[in-house]
Amino acid sequence: MTRWLALLWLLLVALAGAQEPSQDYRQAARLMAQGNYIKAREVAEEMLAAEPDSAEANLVLGQVYQWGEGNLARADYHLRLARGRLEATLKEPKESDLYRDTLWNLRTVAEGKEEYDRSLKLLDRYNNLFTPRLRAEYGWPLLKLGRYPEARRRLQEVVSDGQPEERAVALNTLGNLEYELGNLQKSLDYYQVLVEMVADDQVQPDAVYPANAGEAARALLDFGRAEQYLLAATQHEDPFTYAAPWGLLAELYLAQGRQPEAVEAVRHNNLWRANADPSVSVQNTAKSLQAAGLVLLGCGFDRQAAELMGRVVAFPDRNAGTSTEGWLVATRNLLIYSRALAACRERLREERSYTTGRAWWSLLGQQLHLGRQIKLANRKQAALVTSAGELGRLLQPYGPKSLNCPWLLPGLARALGRGPLVVAAQRRLASASAGERPYLLALLGELNHDQAQLEQALEGLPASEVLLRARLLARLGRFTEALQADPPTLRRLGLALPVEVTCSDRRLRRWLLGS
Repeated sequence: MTRWLALLWLLLVALAGAQEPSQDYRQAARLMAQGNYIKAREVAEEMLAAEPDSAEANLVLGQVYQWGEGNLARADYHLRLARGRLEATLKEPKESDLYRDTLWNLRTVAEGKEEYDRSLKLLDRYNNLFTPRLRAEYGWPLLKLGRYPEARRRLQEVVSDGQPEERAVALNTLGNLEYELGNLQKSLDYYQVLVEMVADDQVQPDAVYPANAGEAARALLDFGRAEQYLLAATQHEDPFTYAAPWGLLAELYLAQGRQPEAVEAVRHNNLWRANADPSVSVQNTAKSLQAAGLVLLGCGFDRQAAELMGRVVAFPDRNAGTSTEGWLVATRNLLIYSRALAACRERLREERSYTTGRAWWSLLGQQLHLGRQIKLANRKQAALVTSAGELGRLLQPYGPKSLNCPWLLPGLARALGRGPLVVAAQRRLASASAGERPYLLALLGELNHDQAQLEQALEGLPASEVLLRARLLARLGRFTEALQADPPTLRRLGLALPVEVTCSDRRLRRWLLGS
């Protein structure tokens, strides 16, 4: 929402500026303000045909590629051409609304391409020439560069004396900053202020405020409150918001064993992304597919999950729209992918148990192929985690450095080995909160094959952690309870029960065995 309002404001300024733009540019600007990027592009191409180095035409094309198509590389190319032409011809750049518009769009493109140092330089250039100055916008690139003290100082200045919309940008970025630093309650407090500002009509509603509040509440293990915030966020759909509340709800519902609601949330999440502006959609495509892949895996559709997650791993999103670090996003994707592949391999092992002849050998070949894929995914996970050096924080159930799916977390041992995880979990357990303690005991109990730790974890875990509790029940040999809570859990754990099926119809027997 904030980005869209700023873009519209700049377009209107360009139309009303003292330095009169051409009639063609005014027409293209009106078309873009209406969302008619195709017609605006046609106008710009006609302008280029008449004047090949036209700054106005390149500025329009840059905005069309950025906002209309999400093609940041092409947008950057044309905006650079526009800037170069304007700087070569303008005597007083600060009097040019076209130059202001060019710098503003170049900055947003630089952030979208994750070129944060360049974004800061463009902000400096913009603020040296134009008013009102962009102050809150410094926070995001500074946060992404890890310059937290400077980001906090600048943002707090805006909060203390800024206008409401400017304060909203600063408060949201401060919430992100404190979240990444592990100050979860402080992060949630900032988001609550934003939610209250919206309720008091001080700022326009944006799904990102309650969605971020929901994510912070989940990290604090307040699942009921998290769901309330996320459901509130779904009421503020906007094509220019990076928030994806339906995806977070899908994860929450799945962990709680509410599979039908998780599936419905995935459907809504896909529609949410389809209605997003291209500049946002290109940043959220893999994230949307990952939510679907996780739900498919949790519902027992391991083959479909593996296929979908393979695409996510091969074609990840840019990471400009979230404060989460890129290595963590990649590690999480690889964990889900490798566990989906492992479930597929287990299914093939099951099929081999009642297959003979050539079909048996074919299944064995497929199983070995999956094993190689799993090994490669595990190696990539190990490389990412060891390079980041964040293993301890990675073990928290939910949060800024968490994989956010504790029911899959023990699978990380396949990549890193049992020893490092045990040592890291024991260290974290020594200072863990009462809420986090059962999650760590669950991990240690499974890695150590310690029945006492598993039972302690089962006793302390929230009843809503259905999939994780089912995993513990299976490890304790309480298979009936585990299957009632989460039917696919035995296959995900590679556990097999002796079963003999007697049936006169061979095809029916094979179907029963494979069901």
